[in-house]
Amino acid sequence: MMLNSFGIIGIIIGITSLSIGLLVYLYDKGSRTNQLWLYFAITIAVWGIGSYIISITSDPLTSLILWRATYVGVILIPFLYINFIFSYLEIKSSFITVGALIIGFVFLILDTTSIFISSVGYVFNLFYYIRPPTLFYNLFVLCFLLTVCYVLIVLLKAYQTTEDGMK
Repeated sequence: MMLNSFGIIGIIIGITSLSIGLLVYLYDKGSRTNQLWLYFAITIAVWGIGSYIISITSDPLTSLILWRATYVGVILIPFLYINFIFSYLEIKSSFITVGALIIGFVFLILDTTSIFISSVGYVFNLFYYIRPPTLFYNLFVLCFLLTVCYVLIVLLKAYQTTEDGMK
């Protein structure tokens, strides 16, 4: 298959994320926050580069396997996002981070089965995409979005309570 916009965007995401992750990490290798940012950036890079490879794959079975492999990175994004933000804000909340880890682990196990990603379909006359989404896939998307919303609320509250000179 030929390179398409989905693949180009995937490469841009992968290279950009990995580059920024490495720069942040190299700035202070000993910082737990910087280490978490690197891991977070790697998971996003896995998603981006995986998307690129999927975009040039012409076989549905290969594409299905690649989607499952790529989703290992995608599933880890919310867990690492929470951990990075909590580390950055110096929030000690083992309940939230352990809960996110457990949920992520469950989805990682489900990702190895057809109850998470069951099949792919050819979309936009360009590439194979997850179709139809399963109940557990939709549940993951909901968890992903709720995680992003929760962390944005945590960030907003931290911003509102930060002294003006620190903003």
